[in-house]
Amino acid sequence: MQMAPVKKTRQSSIITLTYLAQLKSKPEYDWKKIKQLHKNYSYFFLMCYYWNGIFNNKVHKLRYMDLNSKINLAYSDIEGLKQMTSDESRYQQEQLDDLQKLRDYYKSLNTEPDIKDIKELNLQIKDNEQLTKEDVYKELNELTDSLTRKNLDYLHNIKNEQTRILYKVEEIIYEFHDLMWIANAPMEQFIENYLIKRNRIIHIKNFFKITNQLPSCIVNTDENEQHTDENEQIIGRQGFSVEKIQDNDSGIESQDINLDIITDNTDYLDAKFLKKYIKNYNEVQNEFDVNYSLGHNHILIDSERELDIYNVTSELITIKDFIKVSVNTNDQLPFKVLLIFCNALLLIGEYLWTTILKEEFNL
Repeated sequence: MQMAPVKKTRQSSIITLTYLAQLKSKPEYDWKKIKQLHKNYSYFFLMCYYWNGIFNNKVHKLRYMDLNSKINLAYSDIEGLKQMTSDESRYQQEQLDDLQKLRDYYKSLNTEPDIKDIKELNLQIKDNEQLTKEDVYKELNELTDSLTRKNLDYLHNIKNEQTRILYKVEEIIYEFHDLMWIANAPMEQFIENYLIKRNRIIHIKNFFKITNQLPSCIVNTDENEQHTDENEQIIGRQGFSVEKIQDNDSGIESQDINLDIITDNTDYLDAKFLKKYIKNYNEVQNEFDVNYSLGHNHILIDSERELDIYNVTSELITIKDFIKVSVNTNDQLPFKVLLIFCNALLLIGEYLWTTILKEEFNL
């Protein structure tokens, strides 16, 4: 009689440990699959939408207000971040140009006798005129290293502002996809463009690799074995026992099965997994698609990433205008329904008059 509560407590402890492990492994950003963004809707959805449009269009207007506020917040976030990164990029570019001019100036001191004065270099940052030759090389090396670290940071740190804003934009697209679709917006082309930009902005293959979501990351490594041993020790200390399950009816006993992980198999599983998120995924082509080519005006990859997010957000604002027209048009639906009803009555009356009443009254 006293063992039943103990068994219940043991099962509850196992469930708690499993739930905590799932929470620990749950990714912070749950990116949507391609099929989740390419959604289609049934005739039942159309009936419900227009029914609300006729009798309670305020529901659609409230959703439009929610959409408008979320898009404006995302737009203000990316606009502010883009401006801040642009200022930083401009300063870094000016500093780099000045240091390169000073480096060339000090190199030419020993070869050109009639060298011009350092003030004639027209440096953009006047404080750089006080730098010595050693300081120039030191500052140039430090700046180059700093730019390299900044441009590679998003490949190692997934918790950056660009990723956060893009995820907010994706949540908006997923939540209000039905309003965009019913407004007859070019959703197919918009989603295709968004998927390409999303892959570039976050390098989605690298993202899943860092967060251990790729199938190749979910293997029986030494760390997993150590984690399993620790769990078994915890269960053992709490008095649990692991028993081998047997099928007494069939006489079949459980056996240990060793699965060998082959590299080719994991690569195939990774490609199959990534095809759910990247359109027409190809490993070689994908490496070219995710690369950013930096120009003279942009020396930071974050500037290019923010520009892609800005373009997606701007397209969303245009789609929002389509939704506004669609929702406002719903206010005319009651009048249109009434007009159709009156026309139907006229047709029925004319039919009755020409076929029955006219002959009966001898007219």
